[in-house]
Amino acid sequence: MNGRKSEFSDEDAKIYWILLYMQTGSAKTWCDYIVTLMYKSQQSFSMSDELLKEINQKFSDTDKRTT
Repeated sequence: MNGRKSEFSDEDAKIYWILLYMQTGSAKTWCDYIVTLMYKSQQSFSMSDELLKEINQKFSDTDKRTT
């Protein structure tokens, strides 16, 4: 995204672009929930890095040593 500043002119554009890739399974369920909260102004991410951190906490491998 950093190399394509004209396509991602602000943090909102980055955030929605990231969310567009969450289209199946539990990622879609979580994404739908987050978008609903964002629409109701109950959840917000001021930076795309905050969203990525939340995604990593929710979906990353919690037992990296075993897997």
